[in-house]
Amino acid sequence: MRNDWRWGDIQILCRDLDGYRQPLQEAFRAYEVPLFLSASRPASRHPLAECLTAALRLCEGNPRMEDALALLHTGCVPLEADEADRLANHAAKYGLKPWALLKPLKRGTEAEIQALEPLRARFAEPVNALKRRVKQAADLKGQLSALFQFLTDIDAPGRLQARLDALIAADLRQQAGEESQVWNRIIGALDQMAGLMGDAPLPIDELRQTLEESLDAAIIKPLPQSGDAVYAQTTDRIAAQRCKALLILGETDHTRAEADGLLNPAQRQTFARIAHAYVGPGEGELSRMRRFYLKSAVEMAEEYLCVTCPLSGLDGGAQRPGALMGLIRGVFPALGVRGGVLEDAGIQRMLRAAPEAAAACAARALSAVGEGEAAQPADRAALAGLKRILENEGVPAWQSERLNRALERVGTALRHGESAERLNPATAKALYGELRRQSVTRLDAY
Repeated sequence: MRNDWRWGDIQILCRDLDGYRQPLQEAFRAYEVPLFLSASRPASRHPLAECLTAALRLCEGNPRMEDALALLHTGCVPLEADEADRLANHAAKYGLKPWALLKPLKRGTEAEIQALEPLRARFAEPVNALKRRVKQAADLKGQLSALFQFLTDIDAPGRLQARLDALIAADLRQQAGEESQVWNRIIGALDQMAGLMGDAPLPIDELRQTLEESLDAAIIKPLPQSGDAVYAQTTDRIAAQRCKALLILGETDHTRAEADGLLNPAQRQTFARIAHAYVGPGEGELSRMRRFYLKSAVEMAEEYLCVTCPLSGLDGGAQRPGALMGLIRGVFPALGVRGGVLEDAGIQRMLRAAPEAAAACAARALSAVGEGEAAQPADRAALAGLKRILENEGVPAWQSERLNRALERVGTALRHGESAERLNPATAKALYGELRRQSVTRLDAY
C-alpha cells in the first residue's frame, strides 16, 4: 500500500450500513482489500430462524399461504430450490390453501400429482410432526423439545455446516463467522424460554410470538477475520479512533428511514405534548445529533477525506447533497468534485486495473480492439489487469481458479457470432401465430 499505510488506517462511515453491505463486500473482494463491517443483526433474520417461526405459523389455527411459501423458500426444508419452486408454482396455479400442502394433493392433473406428491410429503412430514408434538406437549418444556426435534428432523445442524463450508470455500470468512453463531443463538433462545417462563404450556401463537421476540433480542455480531482491515461503521456509532483516511458514503439531505417502532416521530411528539413526558428525540433533535456525529467524524481524518453523495435515489428521483457537503465547501471553496455524470478517467482506470475487475471489464475492451477501435485508458487498464491474471502475477491461488473460469466465459462470448438469420416462415408462424403485414409508413408513424 502507498504512503506506508495499513488497511486499518482507513475507515468508512455511512448512514445505513445494511444498505451498503453487499456493494462494499463485492467491491472490496474484487480489489483484494480486507474489510470489516461493524454491524450486528438479530438472529431472527437468519433463514433457519425464519424457518422455525414459519413452521409454527403453519401449526396455528388459521395459517396464511404467505407462511407456507416463506417456509418453502427458506432453503432449510428437505427440498432443493427448484423442487420448492415447483411446489410453490403448483399451489399458485390451483389456488391451494396452506393446509392443502400438509395433506395429499388432490388438485391438478394425474401427472402433476404423481410428480409433486413426493415433494409435498417431504415438505409436510416435519411440519405435521411438529404440529402433533406441540399440541400433545404437557408443558412448555415439551413444546420447546418439539421445536428442537423439528430442527433435528430437517437436519438443521447439517445444513448450517454445509452453508458454513460453502462460505469458507468461497473465502467469505466474515459471513462464515456470523453463520457459526446462528445455532447457538437459536438454542440459547429456547433454553432461556425454558428457564424463565415456567411450566405451563402456551398457545401456539403465543409460543411463536415469544420465540420471535427472543430471536430478535439474540444478536449475531461480525467477527474480525484479519488484524489489518478497513473498518466500516454507521455514522451514529462512531468509535473515537483517529485514522489516516476517512470515507463518508451516501451523504444526502434525504432523511434516513425510521426504524420499526410503535410510534412515528410525529406521533411521539404529540404524545409527549399530551402526556407531558419525554418519549424520545424529535426530528429536530435527531437532525442536530446527526450533524454533531458527522462533524465529529470529520475530525477523525488526519490526511485524507472523501465524501460521496448520490445524485439520484433507487426510484430515480433527484437527491441533494447533505449538510456536510455544504460545511466542507464553506471551508474549502475551491474543492473539486469527481465522478457523477462526467466520469473521471483516472478513477475508471484505477477501478479496472484489479484482476477480478479486469475479468469483468475485459470483454468490452477486447471486443472494441478487435473491431479496430482505439482502446480507451480505462480499457487499457482492464487489459493490463487481464495480463496479470494470465501470468498469475500477484493473484492468490484461491482467486486464480475463479478468474480463469471468468476468462473462459469471456472467450466464449467473444467467439460467439452475432449474425442473425431469417426465420423459416413455418417456424415463425408456429412461434408467433398468424403473421400480420404492416406498411413501413404506418410503423414509422407509430
